Amino acid sequence: MRHWTPEAKAAQAEAIRRWQPWKNSTGPRTEGGKARTRMNAEKHGQYNARDIASRREMRKILARQRQFLKSVRLALRLQKNLKTQERTIMTEVLIAEGRGIIQAFLNWKTGDERQDGILAHPRLGHPARQAA
Repeated sequence: MRHWTPEAKAAQAEAIRRWQPWKNSTGPRTEGGKARTRMNAEKHGQYNARDIASRREMRKILARQRQFLKSVRLALRLQKNLKTQERTIMTEVLIAEGRGIIQAFLNWKTGDERQDGILAHPRLGHPARQAA
């Protein structure tokens, strides 16, 4: 460790006042440099807020899908005892729910907040078009 004499301290203080090094420290000047420094606060890995929210949303979609599959299995067991019209209604309800799950997954995958998208394709059918 350096031991400063009073004369050396005074000389160093005067030199720093002359140099004013704090005026030269400007930080990034270009947009690219500014963008890089903004990333200093970014928490990387699997634990940033965006990724946590995305995984939480995907878990909700998967839970909905599991419940849907249970409903389908139950419906298949019950269909043996149903009349044709009741089977048709049950099938339509299950198809609508399946479309909703697929659309939720596609919205999650693409980051799309719209409720149409690939299911609005004429060949796949869209609930609004079927009602007309």
